[in-house]
Amino acid sequence: LVSEMLSKVRNVSHLPFGGFNIIFAGDFAQLPPVGGKKLYDCIVGETGRTKLQQNNAIGRAIWHQVTSVVILRQNMRQRTMSAADNMFRSVLDNMRYKRCTSDDVAFLKSLVVDNDEKRAKLQDPKFRHVSVITGLNSHRDRINDIGCEKFGLDSAQTLTTFHSIDSIGEGDDGHTGSKRRGRKRWVATIRPSLRDLLWTVDYSSSENVPGILKLCKGMPVILKKNQATECGVTNGSEGEVVDWTCHAISDGKLALDVVFVKLTNNKLSVQVDGLPPNVVPICAESESIKCTLRDDSVVSIKRLQVPILPNFAMTDYASQGKTR
Repeated sequence: LVSEMLSKVRNVSHLPFGGFNIIFAGDFAQLPPVGGKKLYDCIVGETGRTKLQQNNAIGRAIWHQVTSVVILRQNMRQRTMSAADNMFRSVLDNMRYKRCTSDDVAFLKSLVVDNDEKRAKLQDPKFRHVSVITGLNSHRDRINDIGCEKFGLDSAQTLTTFHSIDSIGEGDDGHTGSKRRGRKRWVATIRPSLRDLLWTVDYSSSENVPGILKLCKGMPVILKKNQATECGVTNGSEGEVVDWTCHAISDGKLALDVVFVKLTNNKLSVQVDGLPPNVVPICAESESIKCTLRDDSVVSIKRLQVPILPNFAMTDYASQGKTR
């Protein structure tokens, strides 16, 4: 896609990337793409019946034209590591190439805590509400639900429940999945039973735009959208809830306008006028999303919500690059 767009911009269709010199940087030991295959997989490009398959074949052909490679061998983050840190790095390298030794296995086993020690560790304040890394979004959602209740109890606060404001395409209230031609007209009047069902759909089944958020002050959250990349306010940024503004909607329920979040893992210092250092406003935004209901039917809606999630759990994909 990038190559195609650059070729159009420069009106040079016979050269990859429109003739621009391109530098690729990355880690081949990272997890593969969530929704597709790696371009260097041997099966990419075997069939080309769809536009996506054709684009993948073109991408793989372009990738094989890359002939100059620079391998960076020194990890700059690990220049001041301890002996144990170096051992852990060595174990990870050996795991990558399937050449672990008995010493590697013994070292990994030494990092596993027993039940008594585990209970003691979890009582330590710095581990009390640590974000658990898990492999599935559905597991992340369940852990987050439990974490919210636990944090409220531990901090002696009552969780405040906030609902999204949802609109649905005119005529789609029966959620039959039929396609309509032309521009969709969104209406806010949804059957109460369907509206309540949409609110309770898991985050992972609503493209991580939550129907219900339960918050209290100090709760750890993770941002789910790039809002100010120059300030480090990006998808994956972590922080704590400082305060919020909201308004009442139907049946006395509350909807968020703004959540004020203090960034906790930002390498940049952010100062917004009228707010304490590193506290940023995260405003409610409207997103067109698809919600997968429990009967596997899919409903397209427009949802107004603040793009944050509780941060008591994250997937292994989200944890990449966070030095967890």
